[in-house]
Amino acid sequence: MTLTPNKRGKSEWVLVTSTLEEKKSSLEEGLLQNRVAMKDRISGLPDDVILIILSHLELKDAARTSLLSKRWRYSWTYMPDLDFDAENFLRQGFDNNAGATSRYVKWVSAVVMAHRAPTVKKFRVFFHLDGTYASHIDRWVDFFSRKGVNDLELNFGGLCSKWHDKFYNLGTFGQTIHDPQAACAATFPFNNLMSLSLEMLSISGASLEFMLSKCSLLERLSLNYCNGLGSLTVAGSPLKLKYLTIKFCEVDKVEVSAPNLVTVEFWDFDADIIFKCVPSLVEASFLGECANGMLERISCWSFQLEKLTMVINETDSTPTSIPSLVNVKELMVTLDIEKGHNLHNWCHLIDACLSLREFKLGISWVFPFFNRNTHEWRVKATDCTHPCLEIFHFVGFTASEFDIGFASYVIERAPLLKTLALCLHDPLISVRDPIPFSLAPSGVKHFVGELAKSHPALDVIFT
Repeated sequence: MTLTPNKRGKSEWVLVTSTLEEKKSSLEEGLLQNRVAMKDRISGLPDDVILIILSHLELKDAARTSLLSKRWRYSWTYMPDLDFDAENFLRQGFDNNAGATSRYVKWVSAVVMAHRAPTVKKFRVFFHLDGTYASHIDRWVDFFSRKGVNDLELNFGGLCSKWHDKFYNLGTFGQTIHDPQAACAATFPFNNLMSLSLEMLSISGASLEFMLSKCSLLERLSLNYCNGLGSLTVAGSPLKLKYLTIKFCEVDKVEVSAPNLVTVEFWDFDADIIFKCVPSLVEASFLGECANGMLERISCWSFQLEKLTMVINETDSTPTSIPSLVNVKELMVTLDIEKGHNLHNWCHLIDACLSLREFKLGISWVFPFFNRNTHEWRVKATDCTHPCLEIFHFVGFTASEFDIGFASYVIERAPLLKTLALCLHDPLISVRDPIPFSLAPSGVKHFVGELAKSHPALDVIFT
């Protein structure tokens, strides 16, 4: 440094600092030391903490951390959750074509080969895959069967709605899943399985039944678009199953005897459905063919239900007898009408739900030339009331004579009703933005205006 007189020529001296280059060099050196120190602190964290950090990253991003240092090189290969989500590929501009599928399969196989942890908690495949890639999928199944997986999802439909020409057959790996030598619980590869979800693949009912008999910890079973099931019995003394979902599957018969079962969802498959022992079941959802005649078949345990969902699309499915539904607090009924439905009988279903708090009604009219106004409201008044009902949703409301009659029937019997939610869209159409009151048809505006006079405390909203 140098000393120089100031401009005023006084005896004072001004200290002149080092050159700009020296300042910059000193600053960079300090920043570098801070970075090194920070890097050392992160790299010095315990393995468990590093795995927690990696668990908040997507699998591909976690693998990229191997470039940080030698300490991080293999850390990602010990991750307990392996989620191979297809959305990464779609965000990168790939479609579900052969090129994207090949890249996806190579990615999963590479991770499986590199993985070093002795166990895997979650293994999820979510991509449109068929039997063409059976040899690769077999290796994946071999991998997670040796890792004591807890949560297993094989979704070979992905984001694509196209149906497979050739389903992957999970039975091709029968030596692991259905091996008589694995009868001993100690050697069975899925002892730790708690959740199993299969979509768009082929598996026999016998293989599933064998797994259920050995998976004493299994709580969730979901089957979507699966074929080859034949007859399926969901039963077993050690079974802890709480949630059962079967949707759009090829199955001939389903028999359920599960004392811990809490929720069941059966959607649109033509099969003989038998419930034997379900003392804990409180929530049930039936859609399409599964809903036809279901009210009569659940009469032996319907009194314990708290939530019931029915989606009806057959003209002959109007209930002839209503079971006891005294504990149902939430009821959702969607009617997919083609012609001549005796809609009035559904009012008796509502009347049977004496503890009802929330009711959602959806009415879809498939053929536009079928005018709902031709359906007159002809329901004999009853003394039944709903003292607990607070929320009433009406989806597909058109302000026709039938709609107004049905809505008034419910409103007049619910003295504590707080909210009427009207949706002017068809309930079976994909979600759209709500139609506001200002754009509603004149009939709807008139109905709402009359309600404001007769029920000023009722909150009418549009959803």
